[in-house]
Amino acid sequence: MQELKESKQKINNQLCLLRQKLKYNSRVNKSNDLIQQQIDQLIQSRKQLQIDYDHTNLNEAQLAHKEMLHKKYLNYKQQAQLEGRRYYQLEQYYKNKDKTSIIE
Repeated sequence: MQELKESKQKINNQLCLLRQKLKYNSRVNKSNDLIQQQIDQLIQSRKQLQIDYDHTNLNEAQLAHKEMLHKKYLNYKQQAQLEGRRYYQLEQYYKNKDKTSIIE
């Protein structure tokens, strides 16, 4: 994530320098085709970085959601185990109670 931000900042800095160079060259009547191509390439790189950044955020959100669902699952499983134990204890209690009532 940090690498994507750094790459995007680096591209923005390069774009800034190339645009300044473009302005300078237009003042002195030099050819700007090469600089314009470099600017276009950098803009495409920046767009791709933004797509990568968005996918990374999406993946992190999906992972967080999966973790939350897993925690809920574990909580429900634990509750079910507790209920199962309670049911078993009640069942044992009534079985034992029936045995003691027969003895009495």
